[in-house]
Amino acid sequence: MKVVLYELRKIFDWKIIATTMVFCFVFYFIFIRFEFRHYPNGPNQVFQQQVALQMIEAYGVEINAQELEELKEVQQREIQRFNEYIGSRIDFQEAGIKTYEQYRTTESELGQQLSHRLAHEEQLDLSWELQERAHLIERYETREWWLLEGTERQQERQLEIWNREEQAILPGFVLENYQQIITYTAMMIILSIVIVLAPVYIKERKNHLFLLQYSTKLGRNLFYKKILASVLTALMIITLELAVIFFLYAGNQTSAFFAVEINSIFIWGHLPFYWLNITFGQYILLTIGFVYVLGVMIALLVMFFSRLAPNYLTVIGIQIPLIGVLFGWLFNYLVQTPFHIDFPIFITPLLYGTCISICVALIFFQGKKEQRVDI
Repeated sequence: MKVVLYELRKIFDWKIIATTMVFCFVFYFIFIRFEFRHYPNGPNQVFQQQVALQMIEAYGVEINAQELEELKEVQQREIQRFNEYIGSRIDFQEAGIKTYEQYRTTESELGQQLSHRLAHEEQLDLSWELQERAHLIERYETREWWLLEGTERQQERQLEIWNREEQAILPGFVLENYQQIITYTAMMIILSIVIVLAPVYIKERKNHLFLLQYSTKLGRNLFYKKILASVLTALMIITLELAVIFFLYAGNQTSAFFAVEINSIFIWGHLPFYWLNITFGQYILLTIGFVYVLGVMIALLVMFFSRLAPNYLTVIGIQIPLIGVLFGWLFNYLVQTPFHIDFPIFITPLLYGTCISICVALIFFQGKKEQRVDI
């Protein structure tokens, strides 16, 4: 254990830590900060979330046909309030707009100017709430008319969800915002691990310490000590960076949606559903677990390449194409949208199983090689 602690002290060199902190700071401001500063992004998302929260408070995390009728009654009462409001406005009366329907469908230039002013300049809450509540009601009532896409199994999954009477109340942008945050956070974590662990063997090679190490039994087992130290380092980096990001994510105030299932007809887009029937909170925990697994795998790969490469640039150069493939192709399956119905259900576990097997095999192979290497 003393050797592992010594290796940890070597890994956490102050220059490397300072470099990693600067990198994380810059990465956060370029990629992640937007998801906190501009959430919800625009008045439509602000009021869609507000209406969804009102629905959760009134009906729970799901809404059925009976509760929808109650929601429609609420909508009618709010429309009456809106009619009374614009009825008291001389500018709307002069434009011939006396009802919400006329306000919504007006084609006259003056009417459109007044509607835009009311919604965007005066930012009347009631106007936005009526619009977003109408969209949710329409989505519930017309879901059977949506065109099914995908394979036969994907269509069956969509029909299974669309035919549910109890429908989860989850705005799509809530899930999308978290997916963007966890994706960029996972990228930041992976690159941080590469920066910290890549030089592990470089100093020893530069100082010609390998011959001395391999002359003792302890030295020949040092590879596994370094692997343990690197895994512990990766776990610490992952935990610290996730803790900071989720502290900031708490400011988005999405906790009311944690108990809502991620399969919701109120999410727009191409094939918006998932193979798993899990809540938003469970989805967050699932992706956090995947980030930990991915971080440990990257730590093992970095240590393997660091042991073989002659210098720091070679270590980085070897990993650039691997990280490019990971970020550009595999991230959708591994972190951003695992178990999405846009791809087969077995893809995510198959990829993780394959990647874990490769990492373990490489470490096992190199560990055996360390025992037999000539000096």
